[in-house]
Amino acid sequence: MRILLSTFEAFFEHKRDSMIRVMELLLLSLLVLSAGVHALLNTIFDGSIPSSTQWRVFIPEYLTLVVAYGLLRTKWLKLATHVFLLGMIITQMSVIFFMTGPMSYIYVSYTNVVLIAGLILGPGSAALYTGMIIALMYLYFNAIRTGQLDMMLLSQIPYGAQMQMVATQACFIFTGLTVSYFIVRQSRLHDQMVKEQARTKETLQDLQQAETLNAIQAKQDSTIGWMGQQFIQTEYPQSFFETTLPTVFDTIPIRYLLINCPSNQLRVVLASQDPVTNQVQTQFIRENEVQQALAQHDEDSIRTFFEQHSLKPVEGIVNIHRESNSHQFDRTCTIVTVSEEPLEHVDTFFSTLSNMFTAVLQRAQTESQLRQLQKMETLNRVAGSVAHDFNNLLMSIMSSTDFALSQVERDEVLYNTLLQINWASERGKALTRKLLSFSRSESFEPKSICVHNVIQEMIPIIKQITRDSIALHIECTSYEAHIQIDQQDFENALLNLLINARDAIKDIPDDENSITIGIQTIECSEKSTVSISISDTGSGIPESQQSKVLEPFFTTKPKGTGLGLSMVRSVVERAHGTISIYSSAEGSTISMRFPLAEYTDQSQTSICSSPSSIEPSYALLIVDDEPLVRQMLAEYLSRHHFNTYMAENVDHAKKILKSHSIDLILSDVNMPGESGLKLHKYCQTHHPETHFILMTGFTNEAIDDSIIVLSKPMRMPALLQQIQQVIRHTVVDA
Repeated sequence: MRILLSTFEAFFEHKRDSMIRVMELLLLSLLVLSAGVHALLNTIFDGSIPSSTQWRVFIPEYLTLVVAYGLLRTKWLKLATHVFLLGMIITQMSVIFFMTGPMSYIYVSYTNVVLIAGLILGPGSAALYTGMIIALMYLYFNAIRTGQLDMMLLSQIPYGAQMQMVATQACFIFTGLTVSYFIVRQSRLHDQMVKEQARTKETLQDLQQAETLNAIQAKQDSTIGWMGQQFIQTEYPQSFFETTLPTVFDTIPIRYLLINCPSNQLRVVLASQDPVTNQVQTQFIRENEVQQALAQHDEDSIRTFFEQHSLKPVEGIVNIHRESNSHQFDRTCTIVTVSEEPLEHVDTFFSTLSNMFTAVLQRAQTESQLRQLQKMETLNRVAGSVAHDFNNLLMSIMSSTDFALSQVERDEVLYNTLLQINWASERGKALTRKLLSFSRSESFEPKSICVHNVIQEMIPIIKQITRDSIALHIECTSYEAHIQIDQQDFENALLNLLINARDAIKDIPDDENSITIGIQTIECSEKSTVSISISDTGSGIPESQQSKVLEPFFTTKPKGTGLGLSMVRSVVERAHGTISIYSSAEGSTISMRFPLAEYTDQSQTSICSSPSSIEPSYALLIVDDEPLVRQMLAEYLSRHHFNTYMAENVDHAKKILKSHSIDLILSDVNMPGESGLKLHKYCQTHHPETHFILMTGFTNEAIDDSIIVLSKPMRMPALLQQIQQVIRHTVVDA
């Protein structure tokens, strides 16, 4: 039987529809049984039943089986099932009317009809065929009652009893095979459903746990951020503790909190929450008795200390939290809490609190450094969280603009509109790079640029910034001054200075207000420099604030962020330059000075260039978790005659690599699950002939210098040019 089933499966393995496969197996099994019974009638029981009677019985069955099989091959499942079921009914009625046999095996066969109709066609069809069978049985019994049929005919012919047994056994065999197959099949489906339900439930539980953990971490991060602001604004440690400790109690479910201050005269800060009013009371205690208990982790002594100062029994779990990176117990704050339930996911939170409390108590030594560190960390988190998604959106916009520009003539009105969209997307890209550059999370592409040419290209946007009421002057002593810098960095720095100059004079009612951009080459025996200065006729910067305006988060504007000039300084220093400020009551001048660079011809790819054609057989796989980015890249590269495939993650990409021959993979770095670097390592082992290009808008992973890496968002022609270079190198190596 196992060999027979495997033969059937192999014979029909080309079929994809499982119900069609079931019907084919039923047709084949019934055909074998019918042919076997027919053969027995003509061999063992030869002459018992006339040939004409046999063919009147078997021809409808053979005919309906062949027709049903033909309909199945054309995927007409329902029609084939109806033909098959009607054929079974006609065959059984032919046996009754022409051979006048007993009804025992006929009932079994009609059970099969109802079973198959219900499983394949549904309960409505099962009810319909049940009614049809009942009607036919009524006609049969009515024919017997009126004497039109002889029920004893089968018992009167030779071998009648044996033929009745053969027919009955054939019906029971077919019924057994049918029912058994459907039961086994339904059991497998049920097992699969149970497993899928278990996996779904497990996944939902994981998602709920992740959601709960994210909510806890978000609340803790919000508290840390707020406490960081209080740390900057509050001058004295006592005020800081009184202001912030109630928020700690709201964030973490605790009843008591103790802060050990070994390096401060306060020694111990004790806070407790009233269970009725939820008010938090803070005590500042100058004593050393708790120090030894903390050093020895003596929970009984710590609990006694709480009870002595709270004047009430202390029940709950005592938890001692210490900053994990501290190696000197006598210099770092230790936090002790009492909670009714075990605390989970609080190690990082209390570790940060320990650092913060220590810094508060050592403000004179660590205030400046901790401010910078905390705010840089906050900015780094913000920049890293938005960079990836924002760059994916920008890449979709830029790729669409590139394609539209390549299809529009330069003299059309739409062309200028598309250029404005292109400029806006570049500003969005620059905004992301601005955040990442400040947190040192971005990679840069310095190159030799002509300062005068870059400023001339920026004139339209500069005029929009300065407005008609402010005169703009450009003074150049050199038109061929080149510096080595990332061009977008330079544009961002210049725009920041121009916006500051505009804001400095916008409230001064003077018709002669102006902004001057000066470009000057300063020859020097050691190293020549290029100076770019922005001068305005505003009210100037107070002398007391001139030394602070370049610091992060310091601003003189009512709604300023304090990031503009600090980012300008970061850009200038990264290009090995210097920045200086001169200000008086007549206005201000901010100068950026860069080393003079030698001119190198670095041709840029036009946004509407027409690259050379690629052979359609060159297969390229795009791996990115963002559907819009995948689609835009695939459409653009397909227009340039690439045979493109798309994958949403590394697992999907591996499946495509197993079934298709891929010449080059274009993969994002940051994706759910395994990263693009994992896919690169996989290809090095299993597909070493496949070339690789990585795309990234933000990543904390170290990338080998041997891998080609493109920064998101990118211009489509630049991407196409890089792919063509890989193809040309492949051809040369071949």
